[in-house]
Amino acid sequence: MTPSCSPTRTFPNRSGALIDYGAYISDQYLSLDDANQNNHSLRQVDLYAYVRASFDNGNELFLRGRTTYRDYSENDSFDGFGDRWINPDVDRGYYRFDLQRYVASTKGQVMDNNITVQAGRDLVTGAAASRSAK
Repeated sequence: MTPSCSPTRTFPNRSGALIDYGAYISDQYLSLDDANQNNHSLRQVDLYAYVRASFDNGNELFLRGRTTYRDYSENDSFDGFGDRWINPDVDRGYYRFDLQRYVASTKGQVMDNNITVQAGRDLVTGAAASRSAK
C-alpha cells in the first residue's frame, strides 16, 4: 500500500519510511533456421531486482537492476562468445521529492499548492516512423 495525501487528510507529526523490494525472472526461447537450413537456438533468462524507499512520505528513491544469462545450444552462439552472463546494469533509477506530501507528513499541514521534482533514469519508450521517398 502506498501512502497518499489529499487536501482533506492530515498526517501526524512524525517521520517514517516505507521500503518495498523484490525480484522477478523473465525467460525467452529463440529457435531459427539460417540460410543453410541449420537450426540455431537460444535460451535467455533475465533477472530483475528492485527496491523502492519512501521517506517522510515526500522523498522517494527507486532502483531497478537487471542481468541476463544466455544459454546457446552447442556451437549456436551468434557472436562466438557462447553461454555467459551479461554484465548487470541499473535500467531504472530515480529520486522524487513531493513538497505537499512532505509538509503534510512532517508538519501536519495541508498545502494548496505543490512542487514535485524528479531526477534520474526512468522508463522511456518511443517509436520511430519511416517515410518512403516518392
